[in-house]
Amino acid sequence: EKLVVETSFGGVSVWDWASGCRQAERHTRPIPFYSVVAFDDAKRIAGIAGTREGNIVAQIVDTTKDLMGPTFASEGRRFMSIAVSPKNNWLALGDHLGMVVLVDTEKNQIFPWGQLNEHKAAIGPMCFSDDGSVLVTSSAAGEVKWWDLPAKPDASTKPPISRLTFSPQRQTLFRLALSPDNSRTAAAPSPRPSPSRG
Repeated sequence: EKLVVETSFGGVSVWDWASGCRQAERHTRPIPFYSVVAFDDAKRIAGIAGTREGNIVAQIVDTTKDLMGPTFASEGRRFMSIAVSPKNNWLALGDHLGMVVLVDTEKNQIFPWGQLNEHKAAIGPMCFSDDGSVLVTSSAAGEVKWWDLPAKPDASTKPPISRLTFSPQRQTLFRLALSPDNSRTAAAPSPRPSPSRG
């Protein structure tokens, strides 16, 4: 129902898909977003951004108050991929070394158990299931992993271990999708460049 449009100069617009009306426009300079996702209520967006210091971080923005929210950084790592759960309570961030970090968006902090370290290459597309119980991740090596997420995490919760791993193409993926009943995953490979003609 909502469309988020990002621009190269750091602007982010939130459009209502049904009416075609722009609901919010924010200029996030000096921190341009490379990739953004919208929360279902369109009151917040989250994005991967470059900082003045040259770091690649993730940040949440309140679009109703034009406020830059909490920033999440991983020392020595650059975030590459981002996904938000349908219930808006979890954010998944993937970095260039293959780690996925899970963020509690209600408390604006990384879950103590929320570091998934099984991938060995940069994280690509990720998606949550419609009910938020599953996270599917991919890497630049073409590997896809299926994670069952804890229903009610607490202080004793340990990092999940992937239940399934498969390599559909053994190449970088462009998009991931999960069926509504959580029974199938679709993985689309990145388009190959056309051969040049001499």
